[in-house]
Amino acid sequence: YEDETVVITAVAQPEAKLPENAVLKADPMPEGSAAYEEAVSMVENQLGGTEEGQEASYVFYDVYFEVNGERIEPADGLVEVSMNFKTPVLESAEDETVDEVSVLHIKEDTNKVEEVTDNVEITDDGAVSAVGFSTDSFSVFGVRKMASVTPQAAVDKCINNIVKGENPGSVSYTILVDD
Repeated sequence: YEDETVVITAVAQPEAKLPENAVLKADPMPEGSAAYEEAVSMVENQLGGTEEGQEASYVFYDVYFEVNGERIEPADGLVEVSMNFKTPVLESAEDETVDEVSVLHIKEDTNKVEEVTDNVEITDDGAVSAVGFSTDSFSVFGVRKMASVTPQAAVDKCINNIVKGENPGSVSYTILVDD
């Protein structure tokens, strides 16, 4: 599968018994869409959300095989999947430190979220350029990046906003920094 943002490839073991005319497809789930928000909610409810000073960002795709317009699943065995992003996704801000990047599978038949990460490639500036995972079924897959904002960077950002006059009206800041 390929679109303007990603190239997704799948290599099935013979046990998967996928027909030769099976086509790999993927439907992006744009941020802000109902499907995206439902996926984020499921992930955070089952795996937990962020801690204080941490932010999570996501990219989701509904990935599946299709034959003659019908979705099909592998019969048995694992399928190795790679997602290579043409432009890295989930970019980091200057003040962020990447804590963890994981690949998640929201299993359609059980509505359970499981981590399926095999490998993750991150650019020097903390964006995700590629991921790989193995799965025995197909539905919604996502990439979740957990990042922390460094305390000094948060202080610098607040000060810069004040100096630049980017604060609407009267704003006060309380900055707590643990040493």
